[in-house]
Amino acid sequence: MTQLRSWLANGRSLFLATSALAVVVGVVLGLGIAANRFAHHVNALLEITSIVVVGGVVLSVAARAVRPGLPPGTVLELDLAALPPETIGPSRLGQVRGRRQLTMRETVELVEQAGTDRRVAGMVVYATFERGGLAQIQELRDVVLALRRSGKHTVAFSDTFGEAGGGNGAYYLATACEEIVLQPSGEVGFVGLAQYKSAASQLLRTSLSEPEREQLQRILDSQFGQIADGVAAARGLSPDEARRLADTGPLVADEARAAGLVDRLGYRDEARSLVKERAGKGASLLYLDRYAKHARGRRGRGRRPTVAIVTATGPIVRRRTAPNPLTGLDQTQADRTAEAIRQAAADRKVRAIVMRVDSPGGSAVASDAIWRETVLAREAGKPFVVSMGNVAGSGGYYISAAADRIVAQPGTVTGSIGVIAGKPVVARAKERIGFSVDEAHTSANALMWSLNRPFDGGGRERFSKTLDVVYDTFVTRVSEGRSLPRERVEEVARGRVWTGEDAHAVGLVDTLGGLPAALSAARELAGIEPGARLRSRPFPKRVSPLAAVRGAKGESSDDLRARLAGVLDALGTVGELAGELGLSDARGVLHMQAEPRTWLIR
Repeated sequence: MTQLRSWLANGRSLFLATSALAVVVGVVLGLGIAANRFAHHVNALLEITSIVVVGGVVLSVAARAVRPGLPPGTVLELDLAALPPETIGPSRLGQVRGRRQLTMRETVELVEQAGTDRRVAGMVVYATFERGGLAQIQELRDVVLALRRSGKHTVAFSDTFGEAGGGNGAYYLATACEEIVLQPSGEVGFVGLAQYKSAASQLLRTSLSEPEREQLQRILDSQFGQIADGVAAARGLSPDEARRLADTGPLVADEARAAGLVDRLGYRDEARSLVKERAGKGASLLYLDRYAKHARGRRGRGRRPTVAIVTATGPIVRRRTAPNPLTGLDQTQADRTAEAIRQAAADRKVRAIVMRVDSPGGSAVASDAIWRETVLAREAGKPFVVSMGNVAGSGGYYISAAADRIVAQPGTVTGSIGVIAGKPVVARAKERIGFSVDEAHTSANALMWSLNRPFDGGGRERFSKTLDVVYDTFVTRVSEGRSLPRERVEEVARGRVWTGEDAHAVGLVDTLGGLPAALSAARELAGIEPGARLRSRPFPKRVSPLAAVRGAKGESSDDLRARLAGVLDALGTVGELAGELGLSDARGVLHMQAEPRTWLIR
């Protein structure tokens, strides 16, 4: 059947090509006739112009028709050497490559669309990444499972699930596929999760405090419980059997196959051959990013309800600071994020707004500015949904609190409703290496933030007052946004970190799921018909490269064009680079105590 569909597709292409050739001949003859008339008629020039224009349009349509389409029996390749980023900044050098890098949202949407595309017969997933956030792993795992349930063949391959280290995350994702192929020299590092003291605890304590130990253990138990249950369900094991296997891991390739954790041992080429064999004779491979142009043609050209997508990823800062041009370090810039929300709220075509939050927090002032725009968007009649990524804690939760609906994966790390701030005192360290310390000042608290001396009585009192006000405001925002009594918010606050699973149980999250679930919630809140195809449109609106280079600025603060500070500014200053390297701390008081990389799964 696959071969027959392929022949029909080839026959259609041949017919269209012949038709295009006939059109070309017709246009040439028409030009000849027009040229002959030119000598006899005054208006011949207009006739020639008309024929050329019409001929050009016909040729354009014909060229589009004969453009190679997606052949039946296509097998998509999802290459996960690393998990897709939430955003791709203009300075990310990883973009300088032969294939276009997809964002997480684009990847999820394309795999979803492949599930209803009759030309797609299956997918091979190369699950070779070393670590990643559990929420993003679950995001991808969910859509691969949906693809499998739609009847498409799915095969996962990895050279190894961990090498001298855990491979829990990559293996967990691979179990979404109906078959798993492991390289004979590889292993399955399904060994459970471990976590260590936070950076602050390493400096202040020799062991975990009891509250910190209790919180950390609960997060690990929740996250590994999700992984073990998922592995058990996918591989036909009981949850207890899955946990026993984790206690005996890592398993070498033969042991993993004997235990039922993988289906066969083989190399990458054999995994490709396997899925092509499952797809049928004539099957061909295509990278997922190449599939994007074919998928766009299936979305239709009619008017579709639009849902705005605003992405808030990375530390929350008041205004743009230079990202690292090598890594493309993400930031949630309050001015730009607020403007994106204003754009979406003012756009009459936008029916609802989905904000993707993957941030450990940062500046309290910046978080409050973004929170205000979410409130104004709701007041403007736009339903507002938050989709949480790997981490949405502290300031990341603050900017989410006013949403109509909060959606998080079970493995999301969120909460951390609290305030943390301080300063190191380095005067003695300077003196030990020969630096003398002395300062001049004008007022009692002018030296309050000096790193050369501790807080005095007045400075400490002012500092504590500031933190108390920020915390009180934070709790109020959550209480009002979540419609929870303040006392209830206090019970789940105090800086406590929760997984999405537990946050849902205590009322901090409404729904468990990923971007598809968030879009479904937006559809429901906006009153969009269940069967209608949605158009998800990123905001802020794009500006031309020329405008980006010179720094496009609006006529006023109400101008709805996204403002970019310029590509050259991405290199930043020495001081900004030092901040990225951790040599200075400008994170803000609404920042999680543990860094986002703390919660990556290996």
